[in-house]
Amino acid sequence: MRFEGKSSLILLSVAILCHVVSSSPISNEPKFYYDLFKEISSTYGSKSLVYSPFSILTCLTMASFGAAGKTATDLQKSLGFVGQTTESVAESFHSILAKYENSKYLNIANKFYVMDGYKVKQQFNEILSNKFFSSAENIDFQQSEKSTEKINNWVKSKTDNAISDLVKPGVISGDTRLFLLSAIHFKGSWEKPFAAEATKEGDFYTDETHAVKLPLMYKEESVLFGWYQDLEASAIRLPYADSNLSMVIVLPHKRSGLSAVLQKLEKMSYNTFLQNMKKSSRSIHIVVPKFKAELDVELNDVLKRMGMESIFDGADFSNMLDTTENIKIRTVLHKAVIEVNEEGTKASAATGMEGTYFSMPQVFRANHPFYYAIINEDLIPLFEGTFIAKPFAMLLALALFQCLVSSTPISSDSQFYSGLESFNGNLFSEVFKAYGSKNLIFSPFSIQTCVTMASYGAAGKTAVDLQKGLGFAGQPSDTVADNFHSILAKYANSNILKLANKFYVMEGYKVKDNFNEVLTNKFFSAAENINFAESAKATEAVNNWVKEKTDNAITDLVKPGVLTSDTRMFLLSAIHFKGTWKKPFWPESTKDSDFYTDETHSVNVPLMFKRGRAEYGWLKDLEASAVRLPYADSDLSMLIVLPDTRTGLTSLLKKLKNVPLKSLRQNLSEGSGAVEIWLPKFKAELDVELRDVLKEMGMGSMFYEADFSNMFDSPEHIAIGKVLHKAVIEVNEEGTKASATTAMEAVSYSSPRQFKADHPFYYVIINEDSVPLFEGTFVGF
Repeated sequence: MRFEGKSSLILLSVAILCHVVSSSPISNEPKFYYDLFKEISSTYGSKSLVYSPFSILTCLTMASFGAAGKTATDLQKSLGFVGQTTESVAESFHSILAKYENSKYLNIANKFYVMDGYKVKQQFNEILSNKFFSSAENIDFQQSEKSTEKINNWVKSKTDNAISDLVKPGVISGDTRLFLLSAIHFKGSWEKPFAAEATKEGDFYTDETHAVKLPLMYKEESVLFGWYQDLEASAIRLPYADSNLSMVIVLPHKRSGLSAVLQKLEKMSYNTFLQNMKKSSRSIHIVVPKFKAELDVELNDVLKRMGMESIFDGADFSNMLDTTENIKIRTVLHKAVIEVNEEGTKASAATGMEGTYFSMPQVFRANHPFYYAIINEDLIPLFEGTFIAKPFAMLLALALFQCLVSSTPISSDSQFYSGLESFNGNLFSEVFKAYGSKNLIFSPFSIQTCVTMASYGAAGKTAVDLQKGLGFAGQPSDTVADNFHSILAKYANSNILKLANKFYVMEGYKVKDNFNEVLTNKFFSAAENINFAESAKATEAVNNWVKEKTDNAITDLVKPGVLTSDTRMFLLSAIHFKGTWKKPFWPESTKDSDFYTDETHSVNVPLMFKRGRAEYGWLKDLEASAVRLPYADSDLSMLIVLPDTRTGLTSLLKKLKNVPLKSLRQNLSEGSGAVEIWLPKFKAELDVELRDVLKEMGMGSMFYEADFSNMFDSPEHIAIGKVLHKAVIEVNEEGTKASATTAMEAVSYSSPRQFKADHPFYYVIINEDSVPLFEGTFVGF
């Protein structure tokens, strides 16, 4: 396959907070870093900056291995690799990338997309595969929208959703032949966090006389510190926990001195600069703003000014692809994001359990992390999650906490409930691995309902995998359908809990009778025809249905571009709950109070209060207490399990994996006395794609080599493209709604020092080898 016309190569570099330098060729020649910073700051220096020099260097270096002639010479010169062998440069990058291959905190990933029908030269492919961990993947760039979505999804996955729209519409075209990407993501916690309660609004000076109000973080700590007379600046190095990374902040002595300091820094090496920092003998009073910054730029002009014009015009990348076409770089994109806060930086057997209650008023003060579930009288967990209130990140990311369901059946088939328990336990285990450090919320029942509906259209290995993954292996399909029908029918006319399923089919396609009958009669989901080729209209129709069924709580489940002309069917399962406490909290008693994120650190959150009779228990083996709060006019309630210790949530969750909710509830008793209950008032939401989670649960065949021949009268090969899930929750007093030089001198002081970063400064995040992964300036806006 060949295409006429000019051809292009696109370089993409994405970053989420950090900065570093290594040994050997990469660190011995820092000129590239200085030149890059100089050009970027001169172009974008009027605003706060963040970018990743290492990510940009990696991407350009990968491209250089496909260059020849003048293009190769220009790249080697500008990148600082003149006189060095290809092997030594590649090996240096490999040593850095391999170092962080399995890191939990720093993720560096490279990707290499090639136009369908084009063959990559063997030597180029081997270097990128073996040294940069970047194997080639074919893609049809002529399908611009799909290619853009695929590449953005890769970036999104490698940056923990921090960057989702790097490639804008129209960047990729039929002329594109190759796409190189380098992504970097870092999420670190300070070795010694700032105290959240000490954060206060304060003046941040943008020049000698003008200031803006910003949240300023405070702490006292003995750290690496340097006072540089020639620079007219001071610096500190703040380490991150459980890693070799740290943030270096350089603060000019003068409020308007940043430009002068940056000019002087161009002539210094990182190693020399850092060697002049000494551990302070006493604590330093440190004041740093809490901030976020983002940079989204095209680097063509910057790189041209750095001597790399030939990669754009008159380029020779003949060592890249087996083609006679003239390939040049069309655009170099870079996006970086950073967030700095008190916590750090971002650039899942009932034996022997004892339930104890007391005659005196008990205190249930949920002011540290806890688990919660919204359940019905049959102990089916409709919503569940954890609340840990990360500082300034009160969001509930997809969580999948284990749903362990009672063996008490609605119908006579206890196997069905064992299947629910198995699915929910596995679901939690997989998602908790990835999202366990965040607040969690999800609806296991909604997820299982949707996947179960799809299973009735499956055949062969796909059907077997789905039945096993759902926990229904060996159970008659009719029995499973009847049990779901019983649950759905129970709430068919409820004003509090709404369960709704929907089945959209591409116009012109006929659904098989058996599949349609099961979904219509058992899941209350009649088929509706829709033209998916009209993507915008179809998206609007689907979102309107979801919006209606969730009482406007979820309005944008389906994002633009998800539905295309290739879509044949869209299955949905929606759940919305709006409940009022049977005994509401007292609004006048709600007050901001400490919520402890660990044994010593806390954040302020609104805590609700009430006193009265409630089902309560102290669970000795779980090292936790629990309370059940019922909702009015329904069989629903919220069960909250609170660890005895402020850092006990992880241990509690491990123990809960083997405790059915029925057993837990049996250990609660209303007792004779009142219970004093404090509970945070909070909102949260989750919006996630579940494909990877379900693949880890053994259901990968529904996405690849799928057999859904029991679904349509069509010879087409149909596979599941996406499994979308969104959940929202709001808990308040009334109830609940749920739906990344020389001559320098370091001078020490005998008394505590003050490092008050209340005016523009430069920062860099480095590892122990001083490789600059991220660097930037902060100017206050």
